Amino acid sequence: GTPTGTVTFSQNGHVIGSPAAVTSRQASISTSFSAPGTYSITAVYSGDANFSSATSQALSQTVNTASTTTTITTSGSPANLGSPVTFTATIHPSSGSIPNGETVTFKGGTTVIGSGVTASGIATFTTSSLAVGTQSITASYGGDTDYSASTSAPISQTISKNTTTTTVTSNANPSSYDRSITLTATVSSPGATPTGTVTFKNGTAVIGQATLASGTGALTTATLPVGTNSITVIYGGDGLSNSSTSAVFAQTVNLASTTTAIVSSLNPSKSGASVRFTATVTASNGIPTGAVTFTQGATTLGTVTLAGGNAGLTTAALPSGSDVVTATYTGTVSFAASSGTITQTVN
Repeated sequence: GTPTGTVTFSQNGHVIGSPAAVTSRQASISTSFSAPGTYSITAVYSGDANFSSATSQALSQTVNTASTTTTITTSGSPANLGSPVTFTATIHPSSGSIPNGETVTFKGGTTVIGSGVTASGIATFTTSSLAVGTQSITASYGGDTDYSASTSAPISQTISKNTTTTTVTSNANPSSYDRSITLTATVSSPGATPTGTVTFKNGTAVIGQATLASGTGALTTATLPVGTNSITVIYGGDGLSNSSTSAVFAQTVNLASTTTAIVSSLNPSKSGASVRFTATVTASNGIPTGAVTFTQGATTLGTVTLAGGNAGLTTAALPSGSDVVTATYTGTVSFAASSGTITQTVN
């Protein structure tokens, strides 16, 4: 025959849902379990006009914890040293929802670097303490009585040295050949203050080095040639900061100014007597080289090469009267020209 009626299901003696109608000798019900464990399930047939009621043997139903998978992402890789990096772990349960406030542990290799708590199945951890290099980062969900633990596949997090920017300034531009100038390099970074050394160059030639203090280093020099000098500064980097090179800085160096003075060995003198004129050419920095030309009016008396900044000329050819004798320094590639005069009385 074909039984009709209903079947009532029970879990550990407690009725599950409403009685289910028998159709084609079967009755079924769907249910979920609130916690893992082993449950005793029974089915009671109500019977009908032709068939008596009956109760099944107990079925042992084992309910395991829900499985989970964990994934992890990073806010950015590579990231600069000292900059915050946020790791986000997402827990994916096979059913249901991960409770809020559960712990997720983040590791760099085998070292715990921090933890976060779940909110809607997501936990985050932010750090600025990762070392330079590439690390394998994982997130581990610890699980609970309802959800199994799981660990993410590792992701690679690269931490780079801080970028740097190097600039150079001068305390005097333009300057003159006879003056010292100070070139100052400043190395800046979004992270730790750069340390180490900076190298100053004029074109391809190294002109000096300086050690950084609070990100700056200075070089004082009086050796730059006259003209436009192309100054660059190269920062070599340190354990936390990358190297960098400044833009070219144009330092203009003008000719050194000079002063020429002339003295006579005998003034007044007599006609036909020898008189020695001495010209002294001075500059505030360095000893001028080159030559001095002595003239009396339109007459050139002679040209003498400087020695130690001095040039002397002896003549007996001056005419009687008041003669204006001029010493003209012609200058060099470093020193500007200048002249001096003296009135020589010849009786």
